[in-house]
Amino acid sequence: MSSGFTKLIYWAGSKFWMQDQLLDCLPSEYGDIYVGFAGRLDLLQILRAQGVEKHVYASDISPRLMMAHKGIKQSPEEVIGVLEEHQANASADYYVSIRNRFDLKMPLAMAAADFIYLSRNSYKGIIKIAANGRCTNISARDSFNFSPKDVHRHSRFLRNTTIVAEDYAATAMRAKAGDLVLLDPPYPGALVHGCMKFTDGDHYRLRHVCNELQRKGVLFLLTNGDTPFVRYIYRDFCIGELEAPRTLGWTKNGGRVTELLITNY
Repeated sequence: MSSGFTKLIYWAGSKFWMQDQLLDCLPSEYGDIYVGFAGRLDLLQILRAQGVEKHVYASDISPRLMMAHKGIKQSPEEVIGVLEEHQANASADYYVSIRNRFDLKMPLAMAAADFIYLSRNSYKGIIKIAANGRCTNISARDSFNFSPKDVHRHSRFLRNTTIVAEDYAATAMRAKAGDLVLLDPPYPGALVHGCMKFTDGDHYRLRHVCNELQRKGVLFLLTNGDTPFVRYIYRDFCIGELEAPRTLGWTKNGGRVTELLITNY
């Protein structure tokens, strides 16, 4: 992975392995870029690192995650200041105190630092939010370290980027003819932010969104798992294969699997 990328926020399902393939997979001409299922914004980091400066509209359904991106973008020095407090005080009890204050009414810089701290000290970086809106994570480690350079680097990646918390479909439908939509949904059997199942019905809804993008003249690039179900529902579009590394869970072939790259161009 390029040293220019950051893993400031821990995230399952990294897309940094696509850095050598992504630009080759993009259409030759396109307008603005819309990113649904933004997550850690790996795809945006790759684009910015490769010199793509087009406006990006990025969204995810997690308001806490998007608050974190906004805080890093707007106030990196303030985020660093709070992270230094976390680093100096890190312990199991301190983790609980930060987890319990973690809500949607926090200042952006504090919300960003708390999200980074909680994600980096949680099992597999998954933030768990209960039905009452409270974080339920348990600390997986007592120490905490971060790089201030990564905070500034992540902030720079977010230049010329609009960040919102909304459903991917709302983001995709904002695109105009000639724009490009990038979609990286949970793969079949995976969970959304570690808690909600992304069902077959959700995948059919996503396919319907892709049909609408096609009708509007919007270009899209979708990554997904290589399963007969996915191949079937996207059979009317262009389907390519990419070999991807997998570090979570057991996989055959030395930890490498085939992923699908689905486009309408």
